[in-house]
Amino acid sequence: MFPNRKLGLILFGAYFVCYAAFVLVNAFAPSAMEHELLSGINLAIATGFGLIALALVLAALYGWLCRGNANRSSVDFGARTEAKERS
Repeated sequence: MFPNRKLGLILFGAYFVCYAAFVLVNAFAPSAMEHELLSGINLAIATGFGLIALALVLAALYGWLCRGNANRSSVDFGARTEAKERS
């Protein structure tokens, strides 16, 4: 009935795993996040920005993958609405 639901849940699950790992490392091994990478930016800041970038990429990917399903959903909905009006 909702063809994009499964895809959305898969992408959400992937992001949730990444975010949960970030939170757990910050909670239980905060010294690991103090490691400096470039120009004094520590791993916590870099990983946080990485999570934001990942969210944007996953949102774009979801929109791109679902664009073909939008036409089918609207056609199906229109057919169901017409069938209910006839009854």
